[in-house]
Amino acid sequence: MTYRILSLDGGGSRALIPVSILQRLLDKQPNFLNHVNLIAGTSTSGITALILASADTPEQGLEIARDLWIQGKKLFAESSKVPATADFEFNAKNAIDSIKSIKSIESIKSITSARELWNMGKKALTMNKLRGMTALTGACAYFSQDDLEATLHEIFEDKTIADLKHKILIPAINLGTEEDEHWAPSIIHNLDNRFNSLSLVEVALRVAAMPILFPSHSEHIDAALLTNNPALTAVAQILEDNAATMDEMRILSIGTGENPITLHGSDPDLGYAGWMMDPKLPLAMMQAIIETNSQLTDYQCKQIFTGLRYHRLNPKLGRPWLMHEHKAQFIIEAADIAEDTPLDSTADWLNQGGWNDAQPATHAKRRRSGS
Repeated sequence: MTYRILSLDGGGSRALIPVSILQRLLDKQPNFLNHVNLIAGTSTSGITALILASADTPEQGLEIARDLWIQGKKLFAESSKVPATADFEFNAKNAIDSIKSIKSIESIKSITSARELWNMGKKALTMNKLRGMTALTGACAYFSQDDLEATLHEIFEDKTIADLKHKILIPAINLGTEEDEHWAPSIIHNLDNRFNSLSLVEVALRVAAMPILFPSHSEHIDAALLTNNPALTAVAQILEDNAATMDEMRILSIGTGENPITLHGSDPDLGYAGWMMDPKLPLAMMQAIIETNSQLTDYQCKQIFTGLRYHRLNPKLGRPWLMHEHKAQFIIEAADIAEDTPLDSTADWLNQGGWNDAQPATHAKRRRSGS
């Protein structure tokens, strides 16, 4: 038996790159996605995985995902943008209006702690177009998930993990609960039924909650800082659930682009301002972790899955691509990168590596040897 894993890296607005590459591969080999046993995706590509797994056909899923990520400028809350100087008067008026929304002096008198006062003020200052300005102080995330959530409800409606037509694996990070006060990876999947009741919108919002850029959701955040390339996470979960042996696995890993970001020539004695707040390379520390953990997973997979059992396709980006870039021209650029990416070696691997063997995808668990 061949067990085929499609692994999609996270990448924010670059999520359009693997979607467009998959469409081009499908044009070359119309049946190759029919053979997939499990789709793994991190961050925005986790949402792509949910779309592909819930669609009636691969073609339909890719069309929905492409339409979603083309809306990047809208989804990543234009209303949350960092305001220009010309917007200051407007935002100052919003601030006054927001503060006036605190209904009465009695509501202030009822405050019993500094935390309550902080929460009341923060609620006022993250309304409407004030969020971007307030985010500059570090008091809140840059973007709201409101527009993304509304769009996800249009796509998924009230579907749950139990309604998916294919196996998926999507990592997130659990920030802890009252009962379990520690951070931990949360590997959301349907290799068994433990997550069946979770709505697809809920899962999508958890995995898209990148710290600093977005608020956490249901005490979960995006796992790109942990496993931006989810290939090995998928392998580990498949082994735990006895779905396949390592010899049976074939992994097609698609990235969101080799990002030419560097701190070469910078001050070696950087503090948090240099690592997180440099205007030329904001959130540099997070970018470094995300880009390099993808590369590390690629290296590990190449050493473990030798021969034709693993293939990585990750186009080169022509310029540094920052985490917060979601303007329309960047979305167009992502589509152009995918269109210009050579696919011949990937198409050859699909044919030679056993991916396209005439064999239906199966999700039955394997028995452990000796059991």
